[in-house]
Amino acid sequence: MMTKKDWSNHGLIVFIPILFVALVYATEAFTRNSFFVCGNGNCAEPIPANIWNVLRVDTNTDVSSSTEIQEDTEGRKVIALRYNGRMNWFFLGEIFLYACLGSLAIAATLTFQLFSRLKILAAGGVIALSAIIGLFFHAHPEIHMAVFLIVFEKAITDEVPVIAQTTNFLNSLGNAAIFALLLTICASLIPSQDESAPLDMKQLSTRIKYQRIVLYTGTFLLVTAMLLKKSIYQWSLAYTSQAEVLEFSRNFLAGFLTLEGGFYTLVLAAAYFPAALVLQRRAQVLIGLSVDEPEMGIKLKEHGINFSLKESLPHILAVLGPFLTGPVGDLLTGSLF
Repeated sequence: MMTKKDWSNHGLIVFIPILFVALVYATEAFTRNSFFVCGNGNCAEPIPANIWNVLRVDTNTDVSSSTEIQEDTEGRKVIALRYNGRMNWFFLGEIFLYACLGSLAIAATLTFQLFSRLKILAAGGVIALSAIIGLFFHAHPEIHMAVFLIVFEKAITDEVPVIAQTTNFLNSLGNAAIFALLLTICASLIPSQDESAPLDMKQLSTRIKYQRIVLYTGTFLLVTAMLLKKSIYQWSLAYTSQAEVLEFSRNFLAGFLTLEGGFYTLVLAAAYFPAALVLQRRAQVLIGLSVDEPEMGIKLKEHGINFSLKESLPHILAVLGPFLTGPVGDLLTGSLF
């Protein structure tokens, strides 16, 4: 059987794994140099050079009072928490960067596939409009970083002076990525331009599949965003010395993360469910489709357009992903395991 000409059959495709592994190594090298070793003055204390402040073993404990030992232990614990917070943050920042770039690539690719004409213009338009959104948020960090900026000013900035700029860049890129996915959802709803040849069942099924790809991509993006926010808030707690203050600070941040996760869940639900119902309705009113409900249901199910509770459960869980990533997920995990 002959294989049609496609980019997947190009000879240079063999280098894709090497390219992606090289990208991962390059990103890891950059972040480690910037926030682990503290190259270019991006952070105050290089962790390798100061790690003995956490790991050193006291050999002269007999000449130290119990109070001094306790104070020294508490000091090491605080340093360890701050170093842990920084390492978690830059690792999750890497993952979030990949999620953003991947989301933009998926949005552009699916938009390219959805249009029969002007494919490159449509995909480029999605990226351009998303870039405008990202630049707008980058120019106005007070809109999306009001709490972050306070946390950074009072705590983390002394340790990592560039954290506000870095987080602003990542958040802005994330907003651009989620907007690109939203535009792709909208593109999947564009009716056929030829009224004499409306979309058939197979084409509607393809668009539903694209919508689900967007849903799962958006879920991964927003879950990663929640984990990144969570790491920053937990890191900020390492700068709280009093146990009483630490407890209600933790409760406050847990409530704030729940609010953020709930908002992201609403965003996913508002983008996916109405669009999916529109395509389902288009499938139901296709000319030639049986009006008998059981037969219609079988036909829709064959093409993945039937939204029964069982079949919709994975999509519902995907929508709830950001909400379950925060303290609610911790509560469920603690209750069940």
